[in-house]
Amino acid sequence: MHAAYLGHAECAGLLVTEMSIVTPDGKTALRIANERGHDAVVAALTGEVLRETHYETRTICAVL
Repeated sequence: MHAAYLGHAECAGLLVTEMSIVTPDGKTALRIANERGHDAVVAALTGEVLRETHYETRTICAVL
């Protein structure tokens, strides 16, 4: 599996500052953090949304 930095994007009006591959509970997923340091979304590479980590960031900006 290859991971790449996708460049800047916005999620719920906030600049995304970090994108990384993580494995919560043994599942490979994409973690996106915004400029407040919150996870914006965690989505499995299959396209399944695993969870939203903060209620104030409701916008799903990327599901692969």
